[in-house]
Amino acid sequence: MTEVASNGLNAEAFCALVHRFFPDSFDFSTLKANEREKNFTLTFSTAESLAGCCPLLDVSDMLLMGKNPDPFSVFTYVQSLCQHLSKIERDRKERENQDEAEVQGKKEGEEPSEDKEQEIRAGEEQGEEERET
Repeated sequence: MTEVASNGLNAEAFCALVHRFFPDSFDFSTLKANEREKNFTLTFSTAESLAGCCPLLDVSDMLLMGKNPDPFSVFTYVQSLCQHLSKIERDRKERENQDEAEVQGKKEGEEPSEDKEQEIRAGEEQGEEERET
């Protein structure tokens, strides 16, 4: 963060962060460092639409501040963006784990284990006892 504050804000750095989580949202290789307005607009709008991160920084303000952006504003936005992106990453991992567990469950369903067979038998026996009464 200190480097950003002392060397000026690189719009491509924001784009790289957002692109890491949403690689299909734009072609990072086509970005040009001298197109700061376009890059800020792209990254802020992508972060808002795909990550739900409010644009706490304004493109025109970022351009006016040039190499001297307000470090507290930048830090606040980066912190918010990272929180949103971290939540997205956690949600993705949870879905992957659930999908993996479902696939594993289906595989186990094809060849029931002894414990599963015992549970099935116990349930069948309980059903027969209930019908008899």
